[in-house]
Amino acid sequence: MAVYTKIGRAQLIDFLDDYDIGTLESFKGIEQGVSNTNYHVYTDRGHYILTLCEAPRTDPAGLPFYFSYMQHLAARGIPCPDPVPDNGGDLYGTLAGKPAAFVSFLEGYHVQEADLTPAHCRAAGQLVAAMHIAAEDFTMTRPNGMGMAAWKSLAAKVAGRCGAVEAGLDELIAGELAFLEKSWPRDLPRAAVHADIFPDNILFDGAAVTGIIDFYFSCTDFMMFDLALVINAWCFDAGYKFIPDRFAALMDGYEELRDREQAEIEALPLMCRGAAMRILATRTHDWVFRNPDALVQPKDPREYSAKLRFHQNEKIGR
Repeated sequence: MAVYTKIGRAQLIDFLDDYDIGTLESFKGIEQGVSNTNYHVYTDRGHYILTLCEAPRTDPAGLPFYFSYMQHLAARGIPCPDPVPDNGGDLYGTLAGKPAAFVSFLEGYHVQEADLTPAHCRAAGQLVAAMHIAAEDFTMTRPNGMGMAAWKSLAAKVAGRCGAVEAGLDELIAGELAFLEKSWPRDLPRAAVHADIFPDNILFDGAAVTGIIDFYFSCTDFMMFDLALVINAWCFDAGYKFIPDRFAALMDGYEELRDREQAEIEALPLMCRGAAMRILATRTHDWVFRNPDALVQPKDPREYSAKLRFHQNEKIGR
């Protein structure tokens, strides 16, 4: 369950007074999710999603970027939640002491990682490329709060404690961070990117994408880093084995819409290593410092230590 902040009907009616989206009929908490509280809200004019942004996983300073980025993409035909401005034109307000916003509801369903097919991966690749193209004229910028500085900080917090997660994990993380810091490029093409396109953040109807959600890690970064995060999340099976057919389909979908520069092609294997480290660092930290009574339990870091080791030994690309 991930309804961290409970709200009452009277609270929601008062909040709705600032919006021109109709009269409240019903609402219900959404149990899926990790970072924020979400509700289905039904009015006499339609179905909306209400999000209450929860600290510390969602940075309040990033909200203008997150919501403006979604609004920009939606205006260019990307199937993402479209923030609903209030009567004063603001894209979010305050409810129950938390930043809160209404966004449009998207139809579709999640495909479990074990059930992904090359067709799903191709559609995901097309979506990522379309988002990168749509972001070309988005002028707001925001540093990646989960970039290398964050990886190093998280690694320092868990140093000496990773052996309880997996034998040799301390050495793997320390060695890889040293390599990445020395090798990381500075001049690849950048844009506003989602930076968290896991299968549970994409909605499908069959093999067609109907929506992309959860923009609260979005930032300005290398487009190839964004793509590498997708490769790591979509192109391995439940046993952490790389699936070439999924990778080929994902890249076919991406390249159908966007031509990569030569430097981007050459950098992709390195980006995949960095993308694996990004998730490994956060999962290891959350696992080491996990709260057994928390509403949402952390995911196993060993998935991403396996993916990192794969990329250390295999330079995927095309």
